Amino acid sequence: MFDEDDARVRRCKDALRRLSDADRRLFILYAESGSVRKMSQMLGVSKSTVQNRVTEIRRKIIESMPQARKNKENK
Repeated sequence: MFDEDDARVRRCKDALRRLSDADRRLFILYAESGSVRKMSQMLGVSKSTVQNRVTEIRRKIIESMPQARKNKENK
């Protein structure tokens, strides 16, 4: 499906590796469930809690990727 040698795939994998174990697990759970509502039910927390954590994790991933840092510096 994805070319493992593609630089974008490598950057995404590297960004995921830099997350804490808890953040990585939560993000993978989000990716697999595809739903904040489902996650909140599974974890027994509010939808807003899940949404806030997912948003924060996404921000960490984006900021850890080289292209995102470069774009941020140019603004």
